Amino acid sequence: MSADARVQHYGTATSGAAPLAANIAAREIAVNTADKELYTKTETGVVVKLYEHKANLASPALSGLPTAPTQPTLTDDTTIATTAFVQGHVAKLVARISDLEARVTLLEGK
Repeated sequence: MSADARVQHYGTATSGAAPLAANIAAREIAVNTADKELYTKTETGVVVKLYEHKANLASPALSGLPTAPTQPTLTDDTTIATTAFVQGHVAKLVARISDLEARVTLLEGK
């Protein structure tokens, strides 16, 4: 942090409002309390929203029954396994076991 760094903040309770570049200096913070958003101004003069790519706490994918994309069948890495992915694998294993049992029964009958 530079020696001339200072803490200065600006705020609004107007939903959807973002600071104008003329109203905020580089590295200062602006707060929108209605939207719970933080903004800052870059060294190049662009106002950016902090945490733009955060997951919202009230996101349907992260609350109640969390969701995730189902991975391809032959995936064997560290991606998240959904219940659909696991059920698909279990169904394939059950089908293989049933097929093997049927073959054993046929062989025992000969």
